[in-house]
Parts: sequence; structure tokens; C-alpha cells
Amino acid sequence: PVALLGIFPVTFLVLSRHNRLFKTNTEQANAVNQQLHDHAGSALKPEETIPVVNGKLVLVSENGKEKIELDTEALYYIETADNYSNIVFIKEGSLKRQLLRSSLKRLEGQLNHPFILRCHRAFIINLHHVVKVEGNAAGYKLSLAATDETIPVSRAFGPFVIEKLKSLG
Repeated sequence: PVALLGIFPVTFLVLSRHNRLFKTNTEQANAVNQQLHDHAGSALKPEETIPVVNGKLVLVSENGKEKIELDTEALYYIETADNYSNIVFIKEGSLKRQLLRSSLKRLEGQLNHPFILRCHRAFIINLHHVVKVEGNAAGYKLSLAATDETIPVSRAFGPFVIEKLKSLG
């Protein structure tokens, strides 16, 4: 009997937390999407609205024998794959993937750009390629230009990523 009485307040608390997170994340995602949409339709030159992403990235493997050199704007995201990292970038108009034997943490240390950042324990993303943000009670998901994949954003990184996306617009 006592356990049956306890289930009602616990259920109420869980559902109210779920609804609160859903509402908050959906509102934040809609605000960012509006900024991304406004930015895309802007008559201003791109360099006036988005900080210019330029320069070269050099990602070196753990043993130092392999390296990937690419333009900063070409990088879409990096995903962990056990002891490897899957580098996803655009080259010659199409999306390419290349494995590099290096941990995500090590590659994160090699990146020095304010809009290329960790968004999940398994992902580093270039925020300049984000075209849409979806939010629900579990967190956010980022949709990228030129790909059908969505990149998850963990709850720990969520507020930081959203603020960075807002500063893009």
C-alpha cells in the first residue's frame, strides 16, 4: 500500500520535469532556427554576419605518421570510432570521410577555432554548417548542410552550443 502511494508523486515529478525540459529545449531550438533562417535570408555579405572561418586544420594521428590537412571551412564534424576518429569534410563538392587513428580528446586539443567544438562525448562539430536545431526533452539534435545526418548534443554541452549558435546570427 505505501509503495502505491509513493508512485503518484514520483510519476508527477518525472512527467513535470519531462514537460519542462521539452518546452525549454523546443523554445531554444526554435529561437536558434529563427536566427539561422534570418541569417540565411540576410542581404548582408556573409563576412559581415558570420565570423570568417579561414585557415588550415592539421589533424595528426597519435603515432604522428598520419595527418589530415584541410581548410577550416571544409570540416563538418568528427565522430569517434573506438580508437579512431572519423573525420567528415567536404572536398571537391562532395562529403568525404577519413579515419584517423587518434582519440577525439586528442583531436579536440589540436583544434583552435571558436566555432569548432565538442557537442557530445562522441562528436566535435563545425557550427558554421548547422542549418537546423531540433529540441525535445532529451536535448538537441543538429542538422547539417549537405548531409542527412543529425548530430546529438549532450545535456552537458547543450547550453554552450546553443549560445555559440546564437552568436553566429
